[in-house]
Amino acid sequence: FITHLHSSPQIPNTRRREINIRLEIGGILCGLSHGGVMKFLGALNLPPPVQEQRYSEAQQFIWNYVTKAQEESMTAAVEEAIVEGGGMRELTVSGDGAWPTRGYSSVHGIAALCSTTSHPKVLDVTWSSKKCSKCQGAESLRYANPDLFLIFQENHDCQLNYAGSSGGMEKEMIHEMFCRSLPKYNIKYTSYIGDGDAKVHKYLVDNPSYSDVNIKKIEDTNHFAKRMLTRIMKIKKENANKILSDGKRFSGKGRMTDAQAVKFKIYFAKAIRENKTDLNKLYQRSWAIFKHHYSTDEQPMHEWCDLRWCKYLQATANGEKFN
Repeated sequence: FITHLHSSPQIPNTRRREINIRLEIGGILCGLSHGGVMKFLGALNLPPPVQEQRYSEAQQFIWNYVTKAQEESMTAAVEEAIVEGGGMRELTVSGDGAWPTRGYSSVHGIAALCSTTSHPKVLDVTWSSKKCSKCQGAESLRYANPDLFLIFQENHDCQLNYAGSSGGMEKEMIHEMFCRSLPKYNIKYTSYIGDGDAKVHKYLVDNPSYSDVNIKKIEDTNHFAKRMLTRIMKIKKENANKILSDGKRFSGKGRMTDAQAVKFKIYFAKAIRENKTDLNKLYQRSWAIFKHHYSTDEQPMHEWCDLRWCKYLQATANGEKFN
């Protein structure tokens, strides 16, 4: 008499078990290869996973479903953006790139474009790589086993797709996604919101994705406000030991501290968001940040402040004296 005991349910229409697929998904999310999963399970005194070949086959099985879900999600996001835009197939998108290591030495990079709807969603993603680990690993076969190396080359999906500098990856990836918007979704990206890096927009203008569209650049509020913080911190550093006319240093208690600089950045971003359609008012509200903070009883500077938050104006409106 023989009976079979299954440790988990079988995935419908396949011979795969749920526990094995869940283990592989966990390994992918944690960045563990087959060897890493074996060590992890060994440390827990649990049985090893399936053999490496079966493990690789299961990874491809997972990847096919992930890719399908990804494409369906992005296509739905595009249609949602079109509907919210009144049926127009010309969209404003925001984009950004990322690297696994800091600086400009990374060999891999990713980039994404997102919609600018009330609920922004990813419209497209891509990646760049300056090396292929499988190609590097197979180099030992080139002379040791030429036949096997030839088989590898015929069946290998090489990950190497970029030969420039790491710093130039982002503009290339963003441009690639702009170029394929028409064949992929039958839409055009006419305005681009970036992270303040002018190189991306310049590259899009110098290498047009569409013959009849001049892509506009829209500044991202957070990054634009961050520029002011960067400049304040630079001035603070340059004048750290300088004695001003009142005999006090530039920074320190009651002066320009790191915390105060961050507050200025937050206030500046708020001023932009609240007055983005009125340039004159934006100018006044931006300067009001500085004037309000450094006003004195002898020299009040609240003429551009807002009654909603300025206690001096509130006190004056109530006929009270403000100190």
